[in-house]
Amino acid sequence: AQGQIRSGQDGLRSVLPFSSNDAKFMPFSANPALAAIMQASRPEEAEGMRRWLLRVEAAIHEWIVRRCFLDCSEEEAIARCAAYRSLGRGWFIVQLLPQKKFKFWWEEIAQIEGKRAAEIDELRERMDLGDIRHFTRGFVCHNELVFYIRGISHPTNPSARAPSIRIMKWDPTFRRTDLWTGEL
Repeated sequence: AQGQIRSGQDGLRSVLPFSSNDAKFMPFSANPALAAIMQASRPEEAEGMRRWLLRVEAAIHEWIVRRCFLDCSEEEAIARCAAYRSLGRGWFIVQLLPQKKFKFWWEEIAQIEGKRAAEIDELRERMDLGDIRHFTRGFVCHNELVFYIRGISHPTNPSARAPSIRIMKWDPTFRRTDLWTGEL
């Protein structure tokens, strides 16, 4: 198992940066679903904007999961999923820029609680998130992923101009769900 994790770490590092500095901006066209959504006109009424933001989030979540864990051979997918689970708790951080590009990376919880403490406190206050530990210690890291998306507003309150933070369950419609949960 340890050799599999080491092998998976190499594969995972090839597609998942571990810092903002290592992450490279990509055009929205790298994610066709995101590009289509971003090119469409944004609704002006609140419910339409909320649905649009949810579509943006879904396109980002699915693309990152597929890129990191599914768009590879089964052997590589098993190794990458094992390596990811061995990392422990952390967040996928996504930065969207209006110039039609984005980047993403992964940060462990200790980094988030340290260098992002002020940013997270501000988000908690603006969005009335309550106890932020739900997003740092309260998620099940073996079947849930936390996405923190900067550059769009949170769908529950688009006018707040606050980033989106979500705990996403591993989507059971994805192929290879057994790889993620380690149930082989």
